[in-house]
Amino acid sequence: MIETPDESVGYIYIKVKMLMPVIKKALNADYVALAVVGEDVPHFHIHIIPRFHNDGLAGFWPTKKYVSGELERFAEKIKKEI
Repeated sequence: MIETPDESVGYIYIKVKMLMPVIKKALNADYVALAVVGEDVPHFHIHIIPRFHNDGLAGFWPTKKYVSGELERFAEKIKKEI
């Protein structure tokens, strides 16, 4: 993130802000969490994570494996809301 130009960081956060209510509505989530973590890949990115009050996830980070096709179904629901 440090190496990313300010105008790019601002633009990315504006787009994330636009996506948060779309994701919340599309997936009927209670809220949407964000994370900027630089350990898993060597470039700037933001994790946008739909959360549910009783989702059973320990702490912030998702700990479950997704069922085959689940992410694709989530993506289709989100696309329909955009």
